[in-house]
Formats: sequence, structure tokens, C-alpha cells
Amino acid sequence: MNRRVASGLRASAGFAWIGFLSLACGGGAGQRLASLDPAAVIESPGTPAPAPPFADADGPTHPAIVEAGGRLESGDPKGALARLDAADFGVDVPVKIRALRLRAEILERLGQRKEAGDALEGAWNLDPDSPWRNAILDRLLAMAVEHSKSPDRKFLFIPTSSPRDEALVWLERIALKEDRTPRGARARFEISEVYRHAGDLAEAEIRYGEVVRNNPDSPEAPEALFWQGKCLSALWPGPDYAGRILDRANLAFRGYLDDYPDGPRAGDCRRTLEDIERWKREREARSRAYYVRRRPAPAPAPEAKSPGVEPPLPALPEPVPIPPPIPGPEALPDREILPPPLPSPLPDAPDALP
Repeated sequence: MNRRVASGLRASAGFAWIGFLSLACGGGAGQRLASLDPAAVIESPGTPAPAPPFADADGPTHPAIVEAGGRLESGDPKGALARLDAADFGVDVPVKIRALRLRAEILERLGQRKEAGDALEGAWNLDPDSPWRNAILDRLLAMAVEHSKSPDRKFLFIPTSSPRDEALVWLERIALKEDRTPRGARARFEISEVYRHAGDLAEAEIRYGEVVRNNPDSPEAPEALFWQGKCLSALWPGPDYAGRILDRANLAFRGYLDDYPDGPRAGDCRRTLEDIERWKREREARSRAYYVRRRPAPAPAPEAKSPGVEPPLPALPEPVPIPPPIPGPEALPDREILPPPLPSPLPDAPDALP
């Protein structure tokens, strides 16, 4: 199961939980708290990524590059691409990087954004420390953001590829290579945005948290902290019905207000916190009413006793007869104990003769 299908299933399961619990509680979370509506969180626009110029004039030149550039400017991108394909750039790495960057621009104009991104990634891999590295990564980042918003390619109504998944591959590589840099923070934030717009709020919340932890000083950290709280609040109620998700959302919103009290999202944080507290109070009231309705009826009170009348005492059991004691030696009569008599002698014994 690919990432797109798994994300859709997780989002559908979360929405089913929300609908079931809304009916069970006599009113849905979306009706009571408009700020916690998952659909509003998914469809809300984020901060657009800057779009730097695609190609620049620096870098080494080559006759094929010059000719391909002229064809591109004259409105013949296919001819420019054919000229680059027919050229042999040898082992000159800077020239190859320049050719790949021009190739990416041509493919972009032809609408082949996936191939254009692969060309830029190839230019980056040729020499990760080249002088044109920043320009390549900035353009690849902007292209990935644009590519993630493209519809799925289909054949006879069957999806064949997902631009969102292809863009995530580029963004993940940039975030991995540019871990603690502003570009890495931007890549992580765009990864979170892709998951949020795809409806996978659980994964989006995790990715927003990575931006806050790994790049706390980046310009994207305040926005990531705000959207982390929004995703958490939109995930509730769900399988975690005990309220721990709302507690984490509270921490995110209060953290935003503590760190950025005058930020552009401070008002939204305060309103959402008020909605969460109000919803908690209503939920507790509904829970108390539910358990009161289901409480068993009290046991009947015992009958009152008449004053001055004592109930009869229960009869005592019959006493058990005690057997007489067994006499001991001291209870026998006093008499002399004699030894037994000796046997009489036989007649044929010598001492028995007269």
C-alpha cells in the first residue's frame, strides 16, 4: 500500500471516529468548535515558499549550451532539448552541471516537472559543494512545492503516479542533507504542509514537531508550532478519547503565546484555547448527565421500629453435655503391689524328693 492510500485510510478512519462520537454526544465537535474542524485545517492555505529565478547566467559555457539557450529563448524548447541530448560534454563537471540546469529549465517549460526535478538532483549529486549548489537547492525546493500540488497522473481513470510522493522524495533528501540550515527547515515545513493538505493530520503533526525541535530559530518555527496545535485539536475526538490529544494541543498553543505573544497567529491561538476549554466543560457536563441517568435505583430503606417494643431475643442453643473425666492413677485405692507368685516345683526335681 503506497503512502497516498495509507494517508487516505488514516484520515477516513479519523473522520469516522469524529462522526460517531458526534452522534453519540448529541452534537459534533465540528458544530461546537468551528476552529477545530478537520476540513478547515486541511484546506487552510499555508505560507507559500519563495520562488527564486529558475536559471541564471553564471557558470561555464559550451557551444551546445549556448545554442540550446538560443533555441529556448526563440521559443523552441524541444529543439533546445534535442541539442543538449546530442552534445558530448566529456568529463567537465562544471559544464555538465550547467547543462543539467539548462535541461531542467527546458523540461519545466515543457511541463515535465518530474524530469526537471531529476535533472536538478543530478546536478546536485555531481558536485554537492559546487558554487551553484545554493541556486540548485533553492530551485529544487520551490519545484518540489509546486509539484506536490499537481493532480495525480491517471490512465483510464487509474492513478499511475503521484506528484505528491515524488515531491516528498526531493524534500526528504533536502531536509536530510541540510539538517540544521534554513533550507532544511523550509524543506521540513513543506513536508508537513504536503501531509496536512493530503489529510494525514497525524503525520503532519509529527513533521511540524520536527521543525520546532530541529530548527527552533528558523522563520518557519512559529508557523509550525501553530499548525502542530491545529492538527492535534482537529484529531480530537478520536481513538485517544481520554483528552491527552487536547492537552498536547494546549501545550502547543500556549507555547506559541509564550514565545511569540505578538505573533500573527496569537489571536487564533487564544480563540482555539477558549474553544477547547469550553468543549471540555461541555463534555464533562454531558458525562455527568450520562452517568446520572445510568445510576442504579437506591435500595429500599429498612422498616422503622415501633417505639417501646423490643424484638424477641433469639433462642440459645442447647448446651452440649460434658463427659465425665477419666480417672487417673491418683484416683485408684491404696494397696500394696506384690510381685506375681512363683510356679510350684515339679515332682521330678531333686529338691522335691522326701
